[in-house]
Amino acid sequence: MVSVALGSLPLVWAAQFAGGATAQWGGRYILTTGTVLVATAIAVLVDPRARHVLARVAVVSFAVTLFGVGWTFHRTSSIGAAMGQLAAREESVLVFNDPHFSREGGAYAYREAWLTAPTDVTRQEAAYALVALGADRIGYVENDRGDALTVLPGWEVDGTDCARLIDDHYLLVSTQEPIE
Repeated sequence: MVSVALGSLPLVWAAQFAGGATAQWGGRYILTTGTVLVATAIAVLVDPRARHVLARVAVVSFAVTLFGVGWTFHRTSSIGAAMGQLAAREESVLVFNDPHFSREGGAYAYREAWLTAPTDVTRQEAAYALVALGADRIGYVENDRGDALTVLPGWEVDGTDCARLIDDHYLLVSTQEPIE
């Protein structure tokens, strides 16, 4: 039984999605493995001589959980602060390059008009839609990686600004206007 539980781990780890949401979703596929291993450990560790091992595992597990709670609080607070900054901007529409960020932070900007345009095709569609809607000034939000600015087709950059996202990671906001 333990070999079956452990045998699935390499498959889960190899198949985890490591994209924008990192591998956080893969945890649910190892719940059965974790349950079997905990049951096995309890059965083995009932011997009084092995209780110190169980105590150490409990302490490490508690520490890992505290770290996770702390990181979640820090990340959520940082994203909330960044979205608050973005929602207070003067542009009529915010256009996000990263669909995950706009999904996570969109609730903070619910009174603002925003959309996501991460690819050349979606940026072209966004440019047409924004002109059709009469948008005269937008903020294009992207990760600040030192790359060249992303400019919507038919639009030009009027200025740039940064918003702190998490720790030393910043978002670059380019204010853009349609070319006349």
